[in-house]
Amino acid sequence: MKYGNSFLLGWACLLPFFLLLACAPKEAREKRKVYFGDLTDFIQDTVYLEKDAETAQLPAKFHYVPEAAALFALENGKLLQVPYPAFGSIRKTVLEKEGPDGIGPFSYGALFTPDFFFVLNSPKELIQLNYSGKVLKRIPFPAESNLPHSLFNTLKGQNMYFDSAKQSVVLPRVPFILKEESLRPQPWIWEADMLRDSLRPLETFTFPTVYEDFTDDVELGTFFNLYQETTGKHVISFPASDSLLRIGKEGKEWVFAASAAKLKFLRGKAVEQGDMMYFINDPESSRYGALQEDRYRSLVLRHVLVSEERQENLVRRDSRLLVFDPQLTLLAELKFDGARLSSQAFFTPTGMYVKMLQNESDDFVGYVRVNLIDLMH
Repeated sequence: MKYGNSFLLGWACLLPFFLLLACAPKEAREKRKVYFGDLTDFIQDTVYLEKDAETAQLPAKFHYVPEAAALFALENGKLLQVPYPAFGSIRKTVLEKEGPDGIGPFSYGALFTPDFFFVLNSPKELIQLNYSGKVLKRIPFPAESNLPHSLFNTLKGQNMYFDSAKQSVVLPRVPFILKEESLRPQPWIWEADMLRDSLRPLETFTFPTVYEDFTDDVELGTFFNLYQETTGKHVISFPASDSLLRIGKEGKEWVFAASAAKLKFLRGKAVEQGDMMYFINDPESSRYGALQEDRYRSLVLRHVLVSEERQENLVRRDSRLLVFDPQLTLLAELKFDGARLSSQAFFTPTGMYVKMLQNESDDFVGYVRVNLIDLMH
């Protein structure tokens, strides 16, 4: 059989393409499928912590410290310690509010390490304490700042991190109300140097231009932060943005990380009550929430509130948990009712624990153990 020159020339041009395709890794040739399902399908079991008069409200997030074989949390001025993996009785240490070891009346945002922990006494200072409640160091926050209407805080699920090599704390300065002047490039991520007793800006970024429409909105005019120790990069999530902002030594990049659900971002409104004006968020608005990292399973999690429905005394929050690998490739989107399960979790070697928001007992608080290990394969 004879072939024309044009036919042979065509095959010669296509040959490098087929060779390249054959040599490419299988992962590059087969796009990974995203798993869609229910978060409750991954529940393994439930543990219960006993409450008492001093622990009427238990937090959604604890922090596992392997060296102490315990979970720790700060709640209403008390240091809570729970043995792990036994989940036994809660040990409580009441921290001083005033005096040399005082942490102030409005302290929150604890960060735990094997030897000490940190507390935000915002807007005043960052406090370092030992586990007996003795103050070791105080790093004052600037009295004046070019960041208006903002505080060092983690109230909505923002994160602090301790760099043991540098002996420094990475912490966010978050707008409690977004104003027009906040839309310019600002240093939103800071670093507290515990060796030099100093505080300095660490990372600067700009809110996307769409947030000009969300000034004064306390739910949509904020951000959430995550630091990936394995990659050395900061990841920023904005409530009304599908993409995540990733910041590293190479610069800044946007990574598409959207929910498949139909989202609508609606600005709230100001209402007058007596002599005061209050800004009320739109209950029908969607929003992206906090970022968390499960370092035991190398997963990044992003919470999404799709919608909220209220019927008489019943509330249903159509929520999603977006699950990513460390490169922010979407692995799964898991739906759940945010009125029944918390949007925040804590992580241990045996799984992720999520607080149950509707408990059948007044004496115990339940935490379901979720195992997402199968999503990694």
